[in-house]
Amino acid sequence: KRIGRFASVVDAAVCYARHLESGPAAAREWLAACDAKSAEAQRADSDKKREEAVASCAGKGLQTEYKGVQLHLAPGSKTGYAGVWLNGRGSGYRVALEQNGSRRDLGRFNDVLEAALAYAQYVQGRAAAATAPPAAAAAAGFFLPYSSS
Repeated sequence: KRIGRFASVVDAAVCYARHLESGPAAAREWLAACDAKSAEAQRADSDKKREEAVASCAGKGLQTEYKGVQLHLAPGSKTGYAGVWLNGRGSGYRVALEQNGSRRDLGRFNDVLEAALAYAQYVQGRAAAATAPPAAAAAAGFFLPYSSS
């Protein structure tokens, strides 16, 4: 019988010993503690990566916030901001959201911070619409078609 998955051999061995010594309830308790420890480690790793990205972008002179809105950083991109590209036709910046193989153009801007702000506000609005009740989403200016099913 399988007890669970563990991040280390030691955790697995302790869980197995508890299962033999005290029964399945003790093993499940240890597994839950190991899962909580693993989740915390993943959160810490994610936070560390975010801090590293912010530090990398700050080293390039990028802002992480503009006009009270958290900007989406992309340290590997040429502009440093997610969804913001240099305009291929000369000066300025193009903003687009790429999702599921399609691209939604959000506009063109002369200033990189205004472009990054447009992207962040669009993403923030989509997230709010996804969690908002339909009437609130419609009031926020999002069109919600009725389903035929």
